[in-house]
Amino acid sequence: MTHVFKSGACVACALFVALSHTACSRPPPPPRDSGRPAPALTDAAPDAASDEDEPSDAAVIDAAPEDTGAGPRRVVVTSTGGIVLHRHVVQMAQSYREMGGLSYMLTRIAPIITPREVAIVPLEGPLSTAARPPWVGDNPALGGHPWMARQIARVGFDAVVLATNHALDQRPDGLESTIEALDQATLGAIGAGRSEEDAYTPWTTERDGVRVAVLGYTDRSAFAPGGADARAFVARELSRVLDAVRAARTNADIVVVCAHWGRDRNPNANANQRSLARRFIDAGADLVLGAGPAVLQSVERFTSDRGDAVVAFSLGSLLSNFGSAWHNGVAERPLSDPMGVMYDPKTRDGALLRVQFEVPEPGRVTLVSMSAVATWTVNFTSDLHVVPMRHADDRISRERLRAVTNALGQAVRVRP
Repeated sequence: MTHVFKSGACVACALFVALSHTACSRPPPPPRDSGRPAPALTDAAPDAASDEDEPSDAAVIDAAPEDTGAGPRRVVVTSTGGIVLHRHVVQMAQSYREMGGLSYMLTRIAPIITPREVAIVPLEGPLSTAARPPWVGDNPALGGHPWMARQIARVGFDAVVLATNHALDQRPDGLESTIEALDQATLGAIGAGRSEEDAYTPWTTERDGVRVAVLGYTDRSAFAPGGADARAFVARELSRVLDAVRAARTNADIVVVCAHWGRDRNPNANANQRSLARRFIDAGADLVLGAGPAVLQSVERFTSDRGDAVVAFSLGSLLSNFGSAWHNGVAERPLSDPMGVMYDPKTRDGALLRVQFEVPEPGRVTLVSMSAVATWTVNFTSDLHVVPMRHADDRISRERLRAVTNALGQAVRVRP
């Protein structure tokens, strides 16, 4: 069954509890880019699965639209790193509920996403009201509220990648609830479904006569997929994903694979990522969008039987609590340090990657352009939001813009 809409790795789980507390331990000065006063936190820390009414729409501020140059037989696919539902992220979304929750936290990048683009974002953490409580047990689980789906839609995204290592954190029932929430928000669900067949069925859309099919894949899961009575599934079998890519190739002009893979905090794609990327391209993918390492990795151009192909090995994280202990003057810690994710500014770097393809004739694909808007996660005790890098604090924007540019590589034109 094909889903059609025409609207427009997580670090070791044992660290998540420590990460969530770190964000509340340091009261830094307010950032220059705060835009408007941050609302106060509620007295009690809200549970991720509370039954509060859905927050109101967020106001869109700081418009900075960019000409995508889309035209006949051209399409722009835009993606970012993941929204990671750490406890501090969920608490802050709840505290911003009167201004739009997650959509308020992302409102400064919303004007950059135009309706003509196909905009995709990974979501690390299910959306469920009645499942195992987050942050409980030796292998803590992530989770947020179903109304967050509508907040993600308001930012301008068209589809959400569910094929991540956190897809089953609230067990299959939680994944089913997530899919339902996305359906109600008119968001595509990529890499997961109510049946195994659905999990490997692409989400499809069309722009300017160009048909785009998007599939998801994760090479690991933090929790078991459930028993025989499971009512939701995630795409984890490589052979089935490759078969699905080949099948999608027969009906779509552009095929995209969203892959959750790689090693935590490693700035370089490993041999497995490179091998899988080549296999996806050979099966028929034109664009591979990677996530999982929590930091940015290179975006590279490849050749295929159809012409051009692009692989973004990791787009890091868009919104998370990673790097919450870092500030200017704090030294980064080596990859071997299990607590290093708390002190790594690279985990707060992000990129909104925009890849434009042209389909000059059926079965042929030409890369027109690749550009990215660098982003930064502002993360303080009572303020958590994402900004374009040009609006980050002057003390860090220049250094982090250079870091984003170096991480993505020479094939991408990076804007602040």
